[in-house]
Amino acid sequence: MGTGTQVRSLLSICYIDEKKCSYLLKCLENYHKKFNEKTGAYSQSPEHDYTSHCADSVRYMANARIQFGRGPGRMTPEKLMQSQANAGYGQKVPPQNKPYMQQPQHNPFGRR
Repeated sequence: MGTGTQVRSLLSICYIDEKKCSYLLKCLENYHKKFNEKTGAYSQSPEHDYTSHCADSVRYMANARIQFGRGPGRMTPEKLMQSQANAGYGQKVPPQNKPYMQQPQHNPFGRR
């Protein structure tokens, strides 16, 4: 899934308060690509200005929703505590050993 598709998917289910998020809405409405006057064409990269910062934050949020929001990679309370600990907040949480990651206790083929 491409970045644009992720953002459109996120925005289709979001509620954005017009009063509280007026700056975000203004930035998203004015987000644009660079225009090359010599060639008369738009470039592939966006104009790096105040609008691109807001657009990047929405893109990061959409990416995080895909990675952590649903499915097997979703954010669990344990993952949240681990992320906070790694960032320097709270206590360090020892990693949990998963049964599928443990080494077998014996060799089923009889050799080592």
